[in-house]
Amino acid sequence: MEYLKLIGIVIIVVGFACKLDSILVIMVAAIATALEAVAEHPEGDIAGVGGGSEH
Repeated sequence: MEYLKLIGIVIIVVGFACKLDSILVIMVAAIATALEAVAEHPEGDIAGVGGGSEH
């Protein structure tokens, strides 16, 4: 599922290719990327920052 991390880039490329509103495309890509990060790290410790469990 490593390719799923690139979903934001895919959304931006497709959105700009379809000549959609730039701000809307960027917002949707940011939200999709954030949702993917939360789905991958449900404990809340994204990139080692925050209050995740200690190992």
